[in-house]
Amino acid sequence: MKQKEHSIRYNFIMNAALNLSAVLTPFLTYPYATRVLGAESYGKAIFASYVANWLMMFAQLGIPTFGLRACAACRDDEAKLKRTVRGLITLNLVTAVVTYSIFLVLLVLVPRFRQDPMLFLVVSLPVLLNAVGGDWFFKGLEEYGYVAARDIGCRLLSVALLFLLVHGSGDYLLYGVTIAVGNGAPAVLNCIQMLRRLGGSRGFLTKETKVTVREAVSEYLKPVLTFFTLNVAISIYTNMDVVMLGFLSTDAQVGFYAAATRLKTVSIYIVTALGGVLLPRASHYLGEGKRESFRKLIALNFSFVFLTAAPMVLYLLFMADQVIYFLSGQGFAEAILPMRLISVTILLIGLTNVMGMQILVAGGREKETTRSTIYGACVNLVVNALLIPKLGAVGAVIGTVFAEITVFLAQVLYLRGELGQYLQGLELWKIVLANLLAVCAMAALRVGAGYGAPAPALVCFYRILATGVLFCGCYAVALVVMKERHVMEALKRKH
Repeated sequence: MKQKEHSIRYNFIMNAALNLSAVLTPFLTYPYATRVLGAESYGKAIFASYVANWLMMFAQLGIPTFGLRACAACRDDEAKLKRTVRGLITLNLVTAVVTYSIFLVLLVLVPRFRQDPMLFLVVSLPVLLNAVGGDWFFKGLEEYGYVAARDIGCRLLSVALLFLLVHGSGDYLLYGVTIAVGNGAPAVLNCIQMLRRLGGSRGFLTKETKVTVREAVSEYLKPVLTFFTLNVAISIYTNMDVVMLGFLSTDAQVGFYAAATRLKTVSIYIVTALGGVLLPRASHYLGEGKRESFRKLIALNFSFVFLTAAPMVLYLLFMADQVIYFLSGQGFAEAILPMRLISVTILLIGLTNVMGMQILVAGGREKETTRSTIYGACVNLVVNALLIPKLGAVGAVIGTVFAEITVFLAQVLYLRGELGQYLQGLELWKIVLANLLAVCAMAALRVGAGYGAPAPALVCFYRILATGVLFCGCYAVALVVMKERHVMEALKRKH
């Protein structure tokens, strides 16, 4: 049965709504959590959550990315789709049980884990739930309306629990409960919705769709491991920073690092929003031989990254101090420099997301993406080991910056003969000039109004609002006046 194909605009709007919820949620929770818990208790919970992220990676192997691509490829063949989903869930259940069993042993043997065993148990529960969650199924079928509604609802639930349960520095275990609910509730809803979508237990759990453990391992393990290697490398320089800080530095430094990278994480949600909905469509186009349609998708994504990432980098470079004072308070002043340094990775990650995922992975060249990421992970490990003991959060950020530069350069080399066709129509000089004009206006306001000094949270909010409105306004007007191609096309489509 042929699946209904939503427009890219619809998918983008739904994914943008999803990412907007990811942007707004930290603004609701982060200032409260950091102030109530303090740097040390907040660092404990964050350290446990990053350990859980590592467990999730090992439990899921490369199934999320492979499953998305596999479901996108067979979404018009109902029988094949059901068998693919059941096989991947069977494999995921096996890997999740094995991973969690090993974790329980480590919980007893590792002294750092024994300090807060209940916290680690609570935060790690979604590892088992996500084995049957199948988020990749809905993204492969481009059901972004459901994905957005589900995640927004679960985030609101998590936010409500935070304000209801967490009231002091000793409540970091309850904060871990809110993290577990936010990560685990979507998997429960997915399981229910997936059964309904595939015909219920009678339509899905049949002899025709049955896949034994042996069959699941023989059919899917090898391709899944390719993506697993990629995920390991990515996690080394996304999660390993916090893990290494937890072992080589203090809980407070973990808290400073988390404060510095929080807005960077949110910014990346926005920058990669379009790419997130294009991967299944890109895989579908390549499978049908529509090369020109594929090229136009990638060109659109490159322009989107430059248009969104560049102003974010520049704004955080100038206003990191006020952002930190507003979100975390003056007790987190040590996070200002790390935030400024980490901001440059927003653009780098946006570009490598297009090159690595939309071009290489969609084209079946995931091994090149994996190699480039391994190079970055190795650089990150070495730099972290050298700098974290001396510099703490700053050392971890420097390691991440060098890692992202390494990945970027490697992928440019892999695509050096192809990038030109995807960059056709990119009016980079207009984007650069618009950013320079916006920065000049913002800098004049910052200096003239004396926005550099520490201040209460409400004052910092007004400063951020004033400079943000001025910066974005000048940037948008400059792009329209210079008639930047993709901006004008977007405005025409609205009318």
